[in-house]
Amino acid sequence: MDFEIAMSPDQAYMIICVYAKHAPDVLRSYLRAALAHPQWRSGMNILADLRRINLSDLSFDEIRGNSEVIKNEARKFGSGRCAVLISDAAGGFLRVSFWLAECYEFLSYEFKTFSSEPEARDWICQGSRDEDLRRRE
Repeated sequence: MDFEIAMSPDQAYMIICVYAKHAPDVLRSYLRAALAHPQWRSGMNILADLRRINLSDLSFDEIRGNSEVIKNEARKFGSGRCAVLISDAAGGFLRVSFWLAECYEFLSYEFKTFSSEPEARDWICQGSRDEDLRRRE
């Protein structure tokens, strides 16, 4: 498999690690697999690790195609936070920024890109704590 989906140790957020060499097909696959995961719930925070994937071969038309998958499933996503780990060396920042800009239009998620995993986890965990506090109020 070109990706792995797991839950954080405290079950607060989903972790998706992508290992594929070619981005277009695997991005659509992991999005669908995440939504079908038995532990997925609407509004769940996501840590997407795209550092091992070469995004430089991802055309802007393919990015729009991946955005369509998200648009069609937006209701299932709900609202939450998504930390995206990228390696700029893999052509990631520009393409991921374009993809996220496409998604802002129809998805109620707060997105942020990171090159540091600890920073990404801290940001995701802060969002999880904020959500827990809102639920308790």
